[in-house]
Amino acid sequence: PIGSPFGIRLDAAYDQFSEESEFEDLAADPSIFSVHLNGKLRFPFFRTMDSDSRTALYAVGGGSYYRYRNLFWAPEGTACCAVDGTDSIDRWSDTFGWNAGGGLSFGFGPSSVFLEARWMGIGSDRSFVPIILGLTF
Repeated sequence: PIGSPFGIRLDAAYDQFSEESEFEDLAADPSIFSVHLNGKLRFPFFRTMDSDSRTALYAVGGGSYYRYRNLFWAPEGTACCAVDGTDSIDRWSDTFGWNAGGGLSFGFGPSSVFLEARWMGIGSDRSFVPIILGLTF
């Protein structure tokens, strides 16, 4: 709810990464589609007794579902381009994971614009950190 320090957020994202030249012959356009169900804790500031400002810092985190393809995961300690399982890399794969991060939001009317960074954990050993500009309504 507007003005509450606690919230729940459901969001979806599509991420597409640039290709590394070492892998351009193996697969094109690494992609991730994800859905996240998060808890949110807001830390409002610039608020006074007669102010309606809804500018806030916040922490966010929760569970995630990931669907991805053309992502190469080299085991830790392997040299560049030592990749196994290239026969199935162009097929979509599914896994669950987590996400955690924080941001800054600016509220207006029933909506808010936000800028945040979240650490996205895909499965148990993969992660990335996107910077997100979004709209909550």
